[in-house]
Amino acid sequence: MTDESLVGVVRDLTWDKQGGILLETINPGRGDEGPRIGDRVFVHYVGMLEDGTVFDSSRNKKEPFQFTIGRAEVVMAWDCAIANMRKGEMARITSKPEYAYEAEGAAKHPGVPCNTTVIFEVELIEWKGVDLSPDQDGGIIKRMERQGQRLATPVDGALVTIRYQGWCEGQEIEVRQVTYTQGEGDDVGLIPGVEIAAKHMKKGELDRLTLSSKYAYGEEGSADLGVLPRATVVCDVEMVHFELPLDPMDMDVEEKLEESLHFKAKGTTYFKKGKYERAISYYRKMVTYLEPVTSDLQGDQGLDRHHLLLAAHLNLALCHLKLNHLSQVETECSRALELDSHSVKALFRRGQARLLRCEYSRAVEDFGKVLEFEPGNRAALTQLSACRQRQCQAYLQEKQRCFHMFGPGAQMSPGGGGGATFPHSTDLSPHRLSDCEASPEW
Repeated sequence: MTDESLVGVVRDLTWDKQGGILLETINPGRGDEGPRIGDRVFVHYVGMLEDGTVFDSSRNKKEPFQFTIGRAEVVMAWDCAIANMRKGEMARITSKPEYAYEAEGAAKHPGVPCNTTVIFEVELIEWKGVDLSPDQDGGIIKRMERQGQRLATPVDGALVTIRYQGWCEGQEIEVRQVTYTQGEGDDVGLIPGVEIAAKHMKKGELDRLTLSSKYAYGEEGSADLGVLPRATVVCDVEMVHFELPLDPMDMDVEEKLEESLHFKAKGTTYFKKGKYERAISYYRKMVTYLEPVTSDLQGDQGLDRHHLLLAAHLNLALCHLKLNHLSQVETECSRALELDSHSVKALFRRGQARLLRCEYSRAVEDFGKVLEFEPGNRAALTQLSACRQRQCQAYLQEKQRCFHMFGPGAQMSPGGGGGATFPHSTDLSPHRLSDCEASPEW
């Protein structure tokens, strides 16, 4: 729907109504809605001086010009005027120099004299909301309804309070106000898209989100809320309040130790739930807090730091082992062994990672050290036996390949094998570790 009554109407968009930015509609657009702050807009334009001299144009270029409303990517007159236009509208923007190129003139744009009023004929082609999805797949589209206050937004660990209302196919499905820790929204039933968007919101900001099923209720939907399988959901989200976590630089040693204990407990909770990536984030925070603490340690603080840091690296190794991130397992175990060269768990987990990577000789070395410190460790004995069996089989397979390639006179020396196929009698998957070996450092 277009509004022909707007044609030829000139609107003064400046607060003092002194003609700083004048917007005149040439051809009306469609609909009642225009772009909002944060939207990506696409326009064609012609820039002219008051005598009609053209100094810039997008018309001869292959694609429309695009920019983000409210980000100071263009002159102030554009940010203000285009936000008042409708899709498909053609308008003339007349801007005094203080809202365009100011006294610099040509220094900012060739062909524009200093302190010159400029005119733009602009066609607003379309606009798009901000895509906040991690993969830029269009799954979380944000359109700002109300600007927030200040510049800060929540970070992981912030205590956040939001208010939101959700719809599916025009039917209201949920209205909630919820307080949660940023990064742990699923603990209070927050759908992923809302939590991801909240991380980009300022206090007092109100956004409308369009969420694909991937970031809403998934393939199955929600029978309780009346959300159909694979349904798109629309949410209005308001950032009511948030409190940023303390900066480690502003904390004393005792506070860092206490916070690390808290992170350890959180990580263990997520480990037990099988949420290993989430557990990793908390164990990593322990390292971030504790690693720089090397001075001002009093009483038992040094011993507490040592135990917590060792536990963090061991638990990181275990989480990475569960996720089959074998190089990270070796890295974390080696760091743990720098803290305690007799750590049986570090040696065992590193040996497990090396065995899974077919590094048999190195795995034998780690399991052998475990048995030096704990001669009766049955898990290490089992893994050592399996490791030697696989090492031998890899050697025989390699020998057979050499025979086929070079004849019966070929020689080779035994060692670790790569590319071997292994028997299924001993499952060395990280998910089959014994309870003793698979428990985090509580």
